[in-house]
Amino acid sequence: NVNGKILKHQDVSDWLCPPACKKADILAVGLQEMVSLNTFNVAVSDGAAGKAAQKWVEVLETRLGSNEYELIQHEHLVGVYLCVF
Repeated sequence: NVNGKILKHQDVSDWLCPPACKKADILAVGLQEMVSLNTFNVAVSDGAAGKAAQKWVEVLETRLGSNEYELIQHEHLVGVYLCVF
């Protein structure tokens, strides 16, 4: 649950790939409450979820490194987001 925030300046590497774990071949990241789940965001699509999803892609690609992981697919539905590397 990211509570509608983008963690631009926080290192998410530790929860994506903890130091004690073996590097995964496939990495799936799921987030909830990517945008605030208010009536407007649920009923009317103003592009906020798409913009938040793109920002999360940028954050995750930066933290994971483009040489190690390639984004395969990502999808969002209001506040829920899934991406696969």
